[in-house]
Amino acid sequence: MKKLLCVLCMVLSLVACDKQNENPQNKPVVKIGASFPLTGNMAPIGNAAHKALVAAITEANNNTENRYYYKLIVEDDQMEPKIINNVANKFIYGDKVDVIISFFSVAGRIVAPIAVKNKTLNFSFGYDDVVLQSKYNFQNFLTGTEIPPGDSIVAET
Repeated sequence: MKKLLCVLCMVLSLVACDKQNENPQNKPVVKIGASFPLTGNMAPIGNAAHKALVAAITEANNNTENRYYYKLIVEDDQMEPKIINNVANKFIYGDKVDVIISFFSVAGRIVAPIAVKNKTLNFSFGYDDVVLQSKYNFQNFLTGTEIPPGDSIVAET
């Protein structure tokens, strides 16, 4: 029993040390909740986006000139509306995130009103005019009405 207790104490000590090194410069923390379809039909795209975001956050946190430390909290929404809704509420009420990243228009449309209600920023990787109807929601794709006449968003080869 004593051995088990000692091993448990060692593990907890290592976890505590790891948490201390997470933000070594004690910068103010910005919590980012990111919801991706990590399983299901859209998993390949969701996993690729997840890896890209982790790389970007890691690079930002390694930059000593950055003012903030970015803590990423990731959830698998399976691109299912009920799960997306639950994840968004978990991010806001449980994790107390500062920003939500929602993936695809389905998630953006669900997260947008939740973000507005709670005054939380939502960056949606999708295209849906509903997402743009408040100052708390942003998207990175252009809708058909945002493309100037004569311009194309498809690169010619």
